Amino acid sequence: MYRGMKNAEKRGLQSSHGYGLYAGEIIKDNLDLQSVAYIRELIEQGTKNPHAVDLGGGKGVQSIRMAENGARVTMIDRFSAADIFRQAELEDQITEHQIRMIVKDWRDLSDDDEIGSIDLLYSQRALSYISYPDLLSVFSFLMPLTTAEFRLYASFNGIDSFYGVDNPNVDKKLEERHGMVNDLVREKLNAHEEMTLYSEKDVARFCDAIGMQIQHLKYTRFRNIQIIAHKK
Repeated sequence: MYRGMKNAEKRGLQSSHGYGLYAGEIIKDNLDLQSVAYIRELIEQGTKNPHAVDLGGGKGVQSIRMAENGARVTMIDRFSAADIFRQAELEDQITEHQIRMIVKDWRDLSDDDEIGSIDLLYSQRALSYISYPDLLSVFSFLMPLTTAEFRLYASFNGIDSFYGVDNPNVDKKLEERHGMVNDLVREKLNAHEEMTLYSEKDVARFCDAIGMQIQHLKYTRFRNIQIIAHKK
């Protein structure tokens, strides 16, 4: 099992300056556990080394979890977690080169990145840190790479969450909702990047636009939205 809490403390994990976030980097939530369970299911069904993409993985804790359970993982973030992955290799948590790190803005992904086929994509709230039109553009590139068994495990900053309090953007249509939270929320939650807030209807619209169907939707206690989705 993943030695996340102990090793995370040892490596001094803190909030990422990429798209990844501290929340969920040490404490496993339902989305973390379900994505790992699906990797095991794929392996039991005969998929050897299923390929998981961790979009905006921050310090890479979930990438390591997925790799420990048999996946090949590609983590994509603006800042590298390669040193953390190397340490995990030295501690025999994962095998050498089991996790591949792509350091770039997702909006710049191209065929040159040679991502390959994708069985699972995991992203904890990082999808909210680009605009909705940009998000659709990213997934228009990624979806043709996905397998028939592809599952999406993702969470979004909720429009009814604390981020939405006195937020000047909440009444805008989804395509124009990307922007900063108010000053109080910014300081209280250390939220210094522009974000897009989503309602349940917005998330359903996104999934429909990329050819996915929501299998499970859950609100967290902070009113953010988690989904598991499969292909239609």
